Amino acid sequence: MHSSFLPLAIKKMKKQAYIIMMDLLTSQPNDHLDVIFGFFCGLDVIRMRSTSRRLASFANKHWPAISQQHNETFANAYHVLISEWNYNQPREQPFQTFLWHHLMPGITEVYIGFGNSRFFDQKHRKISKPLFYDSIRDHHIELIVARCGRELQRLCIGSAYPCTLDITDKALLALEDCPKLTMLDVDSRTKLSKKQMASLVAKTRLTELYLNGCSKLVDGADIVCTRPALSVLDLSMCDSLNDGTLARISTYLTLLVRLSLKKCPNITDMSLIAICNRNPNLQSLEITFNSSITDDGIDRSVARRQSLKHLDIRYCGMVTDLAVWALSKHCPLLHRLLMTGCSRITNRSIEFICALPITELRMDSASYISPANICMLQQRYPTADMTFYIDPIGSKK
Repeated sequence: MHSSFLPLAIKKMKKQAYIIMMDLLTSQPNDHLDVIFGFFCGLDVIRMRSTSRRLASFANKHWPAISQQHNETFANAYHVLISEWNYNQPREQPFQTFLWHHLMPGITEVYIGFGNSRFFDQKHRKISKPLFYDSIRDHHIELIVARCGRELQRLCIGSAYPCTLDITDKALLALEDCPKLTMLDVDSRTKLSKKQMASLVAKTRLTELYLNGCSKLVDGADIVCTRPALSVLDLSMCDSLNDGTLARISTYLTLLVRLSLKKCPNITDMSLIAICNRNPNLQSLEITFNSSITDDGIDRSVARRQSLKHLDIRYCGMVTDLAVWALSKHCPLLHRLLMTGCSRITNRSIEFICALPITELRMDSASYISPANICMLQQRYPTADMTFYIDPIGSKK
C-alpha cells in the first residue's frame, strides 16, 4: 500500500472499529452496560454523551464516580511528586511533564503551586519547602485547560510562598473556555488585570472566588459585582479594602454563605453590618487582626444571623464579653468559635459559651481563663477541639 494512503486506511479502520463497538454496546442489556461503563475513563464517558440517549444516560450516571476517581488519582500523584521532589534539579521540565502525563479529561479539580493550605490535609502541610519557585506560567494553565477540557470546575493556582508567579491575562483567556468553572483561587503575586478578571468572572459559573492578597483586583469591587451568584468570597489580606468598597460589594452580593476578611484593617462596624444584613444565609465569617470591630458591630451583624456556624474574630482587640453574650442568644448553630487574641474576653464569657454547640474553640493567649472554667468547658464538650492559654500568675476576676 502506498504510504500516502496509509493515514486514510487507518482512519477508515478506526471508524469501522467504532461502529462495531457502538453496535456491541447498544445490543447489551442495561445491567451489562452498568458494568461496562464502570471501566470507562473520563474521555470515553464524555464521548458517550454525544451518542444515543440510552448511552448518554449511562454516561451521566457514571460520570460523578469516574470524575472523583480521576481527581483522587491526580491528587495522589501530586502528593508523590511533592514528597519525592529533588530540589537540586531543574524545576520547569519535571512539572511540565507531570501535568502532561497526569491530566486527562474527567479531572474536575486541579490544585497546583502548593496552593492554599485549606485545600491540603496534614500530610501536605508537613512539607516545609515550596514546590515550584517561579515555575507556574501561562502555558501550564493552557495545558490544564487543554487536557481537562470543558469539565474543569475547580482551580487553585495560588502559592503559599513568596515567589513571583508568571501568570498573566493570557491564562485567564484560556480559562474562559471552561464554562463549568465554579471555584477559582488566585494568588496576590499573579500579574492579572481587573478587566480580564471581570471578564472571566462574568463568563463562567463561579460561585467561589478566592482573591487572597489581591488588593489591586479588589479595588473598586468591579470584579465581584459582575457575579452576584457568588456564595464564597475570600478577600483576606486585601489592605486597600475599605468600608466604601465592601459596602458596594454588599449591594450586589446577597447569596454569600462564607465571607473571609482576614487581615483587612480598614474594615469597620459600618460595612460589616451592611454586608451581613444583606446576606441572611451567611454561615461562616472570618475577620481577624482588626481593632475597629466592636461589640456593637458583632451584635448588629453576625449575631443576628441564626444560620451562622463558624466565626473567626482572632485578634479583634475591641471585642468583649458582650459580643459573646449576643452570639449565645442569637446564633444557635454556632459551633466553631475562634477568639485568640481577644484580650477583653474574660471568665464571664464561659457561661455564654456553654449555651452553644461548640466543636472547636480557640482562646489561647486571648484572655486569662481560670483553670476551673477550663475544666467546666472540657466536661461540657468532651469531644470538642479546644485550646486555651492559662495565666501562670492568676486569672482575671
